[in-house]
Amino acid sequence: MTTRRQEWANRTIPMVLILFVLAWGVRLVGVDVGYFFGDERINDAARAMTGQLIPGQHFYPPFLNYINAAAFAVLYAGGRVLDVWPDTAAFRAQYFSDPLPFYVTARVVVAGLAALTAPAFYLVARALRIDGWYAVGAGLLGLMYPLGVYQSHIAKSDVALASFAVLTLLALIRRHQPQAGGREDVVLAVAATIAISFKHSFVFLLLPLVIVHIIALWRSRSGAEAGKSFLRAMLTVGLLWPILNIGTVLDFQEFLAYQRIQSLMSHSDGSFLEAVRLFGTLAAGQVSGITITGALLALTFPI
Repeated sequence: MTTRRQEWANRTIPMVLILFVLAWGVRLVGVDVGYFFGDERINDAARAMTGQLIPGQHFYPPFLNYINAAAFAVLYAGGRVLDVWPDTAAFRAQYFSDPLPFYVTARVVVAGLAALTAPAFYLVARALRIDGWYAVGAGLLGLMYPLGVYQSHIAKSDVALASFAVLTLLALIRRHQPQAGGREDVVLAVAATIAISFKHSFVFLLLPLVIVHIIALWRSRSGAEAGKSFLRAMLTVGLLWPILNIGTVLDFQEFLAYQRIQSLMSHSDGSFLEAVRLFGTLAAGQVSGITITGALLALTFPI
């Protein structure tokens, strides 16, 4: 006799895998766009592969550099097996003569991280007790979302952040289910830490979520439960964040200097009309914007 958990796994895991593979396949089309984008920090990833963990700049966290460095190691191993380069000197020469294999490898990695959005959408729907083809439809929305596909062809962390932002929301929903406890606190903290490690700005979305989470837990359980949940999560973040962002920790003063620079670069008048104008610009973009359909969905279902 199968348990409810086994039945859930039998129904959910195959669909999660199918959505991920389809989403990755869609995003792999176009990874060789014939152009190198300035925001693709391939040089920092290459340096990380040699043990230089501090990035050349701190506008983005270094976590993606380390992931891409691991992917470059796989690229090197595959090239040795296929006799593409006989030694590390030839591999290094390849980077300086034609870095295209490195760019494509990094874009494949980012496409894989972005592909997590599709199963994450599906799992959020299931966690909200949306079943059947409606949940699959949510997954397909994540699979084909235009901006998510387009940004997957650029080896930067925006779409990876998007995936883990949705996974953070999923972990938050599961933490408020009746049987949830300490394990769910750790999972929530891990998802949020990975999201922050892809882009610092996720903190501005995470902070109100944490406040609402603690208040909701306080009201539904108890103040003691809410306090323990917060402490478990913060302990997990405190242990994991320095590991994923070791280059930032080692160069923290320079990191703070770059944040001051970035705050000046991001300055605007902050008015409501400016926000409306920016939203309209993004909604009108058919390639790199969210499109009219996406804008309407965002207004209708803001979460």
